[in-house]
Order: sequence, then C-alpha cells, then structure tokens
Amino acid sequence: MDTHQKVLFVDCNSSYYQIFRFKLGDFFGPVDLGLHLSGRYDD
Repeated sequence: MDTHQKVLFVDCNSSYYQIFRFKLGDFFGPVDLGLHLSGRYDD
C-alpha cells in the first residue's frame, strides 16, 4: 500500500481549490514537503 501526503491548495480570490498527493518516500515529512513547496511557489 502506497502512503501519500495530501496538500490542499486554495485560491482565495476565486474560491478554487485543488488537492495534490505526494508520495511519502520522496519527502521526510510535512515540514520537508512544506519547505519544498514554499520554494516552488514563492510569489
């Protein structure tokens, strides 16, 4: 059984939301995943 971490992205302007799944082995945990995503979506 594959284990995934789910991340919810919300656009407050349009009320659009999307759920992404990331494989657990690719990241150590939620903090590591959060740091990765903050670098990717740094606006």
